[in-house]
Amino acid sequence: MESTRLLDLNEHCLEHIFCLLDTVDQLNIGLLSPRFKFIIDRLIAKKIFNFNYIYSRLPPTKAAEIFTEYGPAIKKIYMPFPIFDEVSGLSYLVPQNCYNITEVHFNFPFYVNYKIMKLVFMAARGIKIVHCHGRELFDHHCHLISTLPEIEVLNIEQNGDITGLHLDKLKKLKVLNIRGCDNFEPRNLMHICRATKLRSLNIAECNQFDERVFQVIIETQNEMEDLIISHCYENGDIDTLACLPKLRSVCIIWHCQKPHKSTNFLGVLATQHAESIRKLDIYRSKFGKKYEHDGILDLKQLHQVSIISDADLSDRVLLDICRNCSKLQEVNISGCRNVTEEAIGQLVKTVQDLRVLDLRHCRQFSNSLYEHLVKAKKTSVNSSRLKVYVWDSKMEETITSSDNYLKHKKFLELSFEVKCWFSYKSE
Repeated sequence: MESTRLLDLNEHCLEHIFCLLDTVDQLNIGLLSPRFKFIIDRLIAKKIFNFNYIYSRLPPTKAAEIFTEYGPAIKKIYMPFPIFDEVSGLSYLVPQNCYNITEVHFNFPFYVNYKIMKLVFMAARGIKIVHCHGRELFDHHCHLISTLPEIEVLNIEQNGDITGLHLDKLKKLKVLNIRGCDNFEPRNLMHICRATKLRSLNIAECNQFDERVFQVIIETQNEMEDLIISHCYENGDIDTLACLPKLRSVCIIWHCQKPHKSTNFLGVLATQHAESIRKLDIYRSKFGKKYEHDGILDLKQLHQVSIISDADLSDRVLLDICRNCSKLQEVNISGCRNVTEEAIGQLVKTVQDLRVLDLRHCRQFSNSLYEHLVKAKKTSVNSSRLKVYVWDSKMEETITSSDNYLKHKKFLELSFEVKCWFSYKSE
């Protein structure tokens, strides 16, 4: 059989082969020929480029060469800063070479390096997406962010010292995540809402927000589809927000140990959006007040439902939801430890379009659940593959190497992928 040289393959084949390589190998092979480099440039532009991966794997001179060669191709970059800031010397390679960045993820363990942030922003004026994971963001950093005219997505969650000053200058903003920014001033969010048309807003754990803020959101945000809120605010009734006209996805962080107004948010949501809500996530702590689930039963068009870490979730309530919401494709009950194997089997038989079932952190489930799932799938009219997440249950990963598992994998797949269940991003 005649062998084929690498250079004789077409670009589609080469791109597929190069996709399988380690990042450093991709970067090195791109230096071998202009044709290879063109393909590697295209691959780099599609994914988030991890700056730390390069500096940790290559000596400084080689890292500098890589950024000189590939900097213009980088569109998305992740810049995590270690506790000991030995990387800061190399981090200047980014603003020097990466001037086409449209998405940047900063991760600062303690203080935010203002100088590096400023240089990156000055070099890449077309940045549209900014994520800043840290705890030390202040208003002067927000002023710096506000100088980027093209920003559409801003995630600055859990930065408790910012007040939101200057952010109303981001006229193209579509997605805003300020979860846990508990000093964010109501008037500044109102200014932002009057200046923009948001598609997604995360204001969970922003306890200063009140009736005035909620009313302005209603008056200005007639394009909003995705809303993430706490179930309680000391000075505001969130029922108002259930009236947003184009809501499709709602997440409620259902825990509060401070005084707050009672709410019937789910009931109002069902009245206003019985036919339009596609996704509902309810996150709650063990200290949460028991909620009424009746409103969920009227959301007939739900495709995804998550009820996370709910000590009160019973078989009856779960199956009621699944019977009434017949179009469900994904069900997530991570951390709900009262639901039984029998109920899960019934759920799989009942929900005809089910594709994903998340049972992570459900410690009541062991290997015997697998037999319930197989039996349920065999009698279900749903012929598509069901993926079940079971990390941190009592199911053993060795089950996936058994002949029985391999026999049934075509319609039932177990995943032991790790995931933090108490995490919700608006991106």
